[in-house]
Amino acid sequence: MTHFTGAHAGRLDTKGRLLVPKPFRDLLQSLVPPGAPSLRLRPSDKEHCLEAWPIPEFNTYSARILAKLADDEAAADDFNVIFHWPALEIEPDGDGRLKLPVNFIAHAGLRNDVMFLGSGSIFQIWSKDGANARMARAAANRGTNAPPLVATGDA
Repeated sequence: MTHFTGAHAGRLDTKGRLLVPKPFRDLLQSLVPPGAPSLRLRPSDKEHCLEAWPIPEFNTYSARILAKLADDEAAADDFNVIFHWPALEIEPDGDGRLKLPVNFIAHAGLRNDVMFLGSGSIFQIWSKDGANARMARAAANRGTNAPPLVATGDA
């Protein structure tokens, strides 16, 4: 199983590219055979962020959900529409950057400063303000306080 953890700062350049943090790039490379596609990117249907899924994890999760929905064709179809249709197979370039589509940038409200957040089997890409707001909301839901996110490493 993959374990993306930590918070990593990044910057969206004027061409819509982001440098994936090295720990996340290294983990992605360990999950797929050389030369095979490694990543599916999709706008989250729950938050204003992007979800970056290693392709093996994307396929495993999808199969698990569709198996649970096997007796409900309409629900399975809705899952496919919401989960698969907006997903984009994307590969970091030779420098480790992702070129984001304009509509993905808009969905997540990305500007200059972004945060890459480990979320277990996937990682998420947030605006810095959006990530801190989500952290505060999670802390409030749990009845705790949360300091602003601090990046654990450089890209």
